[in-house]
Amino acid sequence: MQVLLLKLLSWLGQKLIAAALIVLIALAGYGLWLFLQEEGMNEKSRLARLQETVARREQLQTAQAAVERRIAALRAEIETQKSRAQQAEKVMASLRELESWWNQWWPWSAKKNQQTANAEQLKKMEALKQEAAGRGAELQRTISEVLWQKDAIENALRRAEAEIGQLEASRSRVRHYALVAWERTRWWIGLALASYFLGPT
Repeated sequence: MQVLLLKLLSWLGQKLIAAALIVLIALAGYGLWLFLQEEGMNEKSRLARLQETVARREQLQTAQAAVERRIAALRAEIETQKSRAQQAEKVMASLRELESWWNQWWPWSAKKNQQTANAEQLKKMEALKQEAAGRGAELQRTISEVLWQKDAIENALRRAEAEIGQLEASRSRVRHYALVAWERTRWWIGLALASYFLGPT
């Protein structure tokens, strides 16, 4: 009788242990499934943010290239205006050298017409020089504004690069290795299960 009772208790203990193991395995498996599902959702969100940030970086890089081209064009135009002002200054210096005290004091001089023409040319050159100087100052103000824009774009580009680096580094390693393990072992697992269930007991 005692032997039968011990066998019964042993059988009952084995069943309880097996039941506990089944519950634990089921809970662990379901917990792992939930974890991988949540990791998958996080991964989708991360990839969407990464694509959005990469697109924003490309837009910023395009804007940066456009601003750099504009700055180069403005600097070239500033140099052109400087050259015009210098050329006008040279012509003005030449015209002033042509003036003589004799022609200024003797209005019936034969060169009076030439002096009048030179004076008109001098006025034109002064106007040209002032225009070039004004345009140069305006271009300097414009280039300062564009440089501010360039700094803002470069700061935004640095932030985008940093965000891309963080998003690329924050990839779920657990989900990655779980998927890699499943991809590499699924046929072996299927073969093992088929052998277990279909093979000899």
